[in-house]
Amino acid sequence: MQNDLANPSFTISPSYGHNYPPVVRGWSFWNLLRWTFTPLEFLESCAKRYGDCFTMRFGSGESVCVSHPQAIAEIFTNPQLYDYGRAQVALKFTMGDFSLLTLDGEPHRRQRQLLMPPFHGERMKAYGDTICQIAEQVIHLWQPGQPLTILPAMQEITLQIMLKVVFGLNEGERYRQMRSNIRKLLSIGADPLSYMFTFFPVLLKEWGPWKPLAVYEALKRQVDDLLYAEIRERRANFDPNRTDILTLLLSARDEAGAGMTDQELRFDWTRLFILPGR
Repeated sequence: MQNDLANPSFTISPSYGHNYPPVVRGWSFWNLLRWTFTPLEFLESCAKRYGDCFTMRFGSGESVCVSHPQAIAEIFTNPQLYDYGRAQVALKFTMGDFSLLTLDGEPHRRQRQLLMPPFHGERMKAYGDTICQIAEQVIHLWQPGQPLTILPAMQEITLQIMLKVVFGLNEGERYRQMRSNIRKLLSIGADPLSYMFTFFPVLLKEWGPWKPLAVYEALKRQVDDLLYAEIRERRANFDPNRTDILTLLLSARDEAGAGMTDQELRFDWTRLFILPGR
């Protein structure tokens, strides 16, 4: 079953008209529960009923889901027609306003251009070798015949990749503090109820003594402080011979010769690697 988005001439209307993708029926909060706790089953059931393109509405926003390869290619090759960054409402709380995943238009193009150099050729192979070593170290700790919860292991692999591959950290007080705080952030990010809060911006505000996700916010500030300190130190003592991703991004320049700001470096890499922890 397919709908008109498979046709390259199809465009999404900004208003709720006949050209708008079909909306998933049902109570929006119930759909949000399904999306949070059983996302694959929910998406598969929606695709069977509504086709390759449909609209999900829950919380304070809505998202258009697309699965047809030709339609996906059209969206990503025509950024002037589709505000896919603006659609990532739930991601803004975690990723912020400077992430590649939440930007549109020229800012998105510039950020993507700056991020591309670390992911080419032999450099990718070197990163892959390091990631395999990290995964093997974690797997080596598993005990044959014993029950295994896979999420903590995946979080540990994610954490080690972030610290070693992205930031090139292996030891020291900052490494230990970041490891401890980011591990706690990953645990909170893996909590489905915490994830659901991000769909209701009004619940993320301070209401007197009550503030949802206050622990998450405090940890996020501590991690940000550590990351900014690392970025400032690396700028002041830049070593072009280092091969971690942060070093490559510090040296990246756009067409105008401008590099990434501290805020751009922080949001794109810390939050991008924290997000998969859930």
